[in-house]
Amino acid sequence: MSNLQKTAVILLAIFILLPVMYFIIPLALPFLFLAGMLYLKANLPRIKGAIGERAVKKELE
Repeated sequence: MSNLQKTAVILLAIFILLPVMYFIIPLALPFLFLAGMLYLKANLPRIKGAIGERAVKKELE
């Protein structure tokens, strides 16, 4: 693939992907935020336990 073809592909990707991302990202961010909150809510006891065990191990050493 020549440099001109590579440049054309990159420019085409930029002109196609940027507008798509401009409209999709604002719609997807609330769902990603909600998914992150649900993940933390479901795994918070395990996370807190791991942090506590690490603190105890550090203190015992």
